[in-house]
Amino acid sequence: MPRTRSRTSARLPRSADYSAQLVDEFLVEEDRNGFRTPIPEGCNFVVVSLDKSVAKALRDRERAYLAAKSKQ
Repeated sequence: MPRTRSRTSARLPRSADYSAQLVDEFLVEEDRNGFRTPIPEGCNFVVVSLDKSVAKALRDRERAYLAAKSKQ
């Protein structure tokens, strides 16, 4: 039987400086914050650089969050 992957899991490149577990913890934290992470005090904006696979997982997870929220 083939292994299936969660649609929200990230396929990380071998050269990634972070683990799949760290990415999952990040996604769980974002979900907890309603995908509205506060900007640190004293900053006007924050520049975030995400690997393409992590950005896709984040976008997929946020879309699922918004869909579930709209059904309530």
